[in-house]
Amino acid sequence: MALNDTTDLDLTNEATSSPYVRSFLVAAIRCFKEDIVLRPQKKLRGRHGHGPVDFALESHHAGATVCVTEVTKDDLKQGIAQNVVQLEACLNEVDEDTVGLEEAYGDHYGC
Repeated sequence: MALNDTTDLDLTNEATSSPYVRSFLVAAIRCFKEDIVLRPQKKLRGRHGHGPVDFALESHHAGATVCVTEVTKDDLKQGIAQNVVQLEACLNEVDEDTVGLEEAYGDHYGC
C-alpha cells in the first residue's frame, strides 16, 4: 500500500482522539505493573470545579489519583487550564491517611 493510499486521521475531534490518548496511557501504566489503574470518566470535585475527567490514573499503593487528562479538540490553552483545575481537584481528594507519592514510588518514576 502506498503512503498516499492511506486515510488521514482527523484528530481534531475528541471522539477520534480519545482512543489514541487512551493507548498512550495504557502503555504508561504497564510500567507500574498492577499498581496504577486507568479510570475513564472519573468524577472529581474541587474548589474551582467539579465533574468527570476524560481519564484519571489511580495508584493503589499511594491511595490517590496521580494523573488526570482531558482530551480537547481545539483550544490547547483551554485544555491546559481545564487540566490544572482537575489536578487541583485531585489534591483535594487526598486525606490524612493517604500515603505520599514519594513514599510510594521513591525519587524516580520509571519502567
